[in-house]
Amino acid sequence: VQSKAYQRSTLAQYIERQKPAKRYQLREHPQLKAITNLKSVADKPLALLFEDQWCADACNALHDGNLSQPETAKVLENFTFVRLDAGSDTPIVDVEGNKTTARAYAEKLGISYRPGIVMFDRGKEIRRIDGMLYSYHFQENMRYVGERGYERYNNDYQLFMRDRTQAVLSSGRDINISE
Repeated sequence: VQSKAYQRSTLAQYIERQKPAKRYQLREHPQLKAITNLKSVADKPLALLFEDQWCADACNALHDGNLSQPETAKVLENFTFVRLDAGSDTPIVDVEGNKTTARAYAEKLGISYRPGIVMFDRGKEIRRIDGMLYSYHFQENMRYVGERGYERYNNDYQLFMRDRTQAVLSSGRDINISE
């Protein structure tokens, strides 16, 4: 905003030009699947993790934080979990069956923050996480799509969260929203 770059480019283009010197090596995760034909798994909940070589601090924080937690692993069992390198020209087939590349698909979806997670079900985007979230909110966003809460709650995430939070608290568990 200060440089008024918004007058000359999109946020994604601006971020692309601000690449840090530190490069990130894509990390393994036991639940990540190496799938390039997303259409072939689009009938079930699909979580696409977008990373690239420039997201060192944020991507490491995601892997060391939310993705390392046992509760997140349970929630991810409901998904086909796939990583795409948003800076790569690796050929893929998107959820609609179009031939494209990981980079072009990230651009088409407007992914400007890395890491970003876009969740689909039955070939349609349902929700996305495009910022760092504390564990409870991260897991519940994932649960909302993975357990198809969006169907039961008529796409009302706030109502889902109200009922989900009440159920967790009623079970005797505490919720720490700052972890």
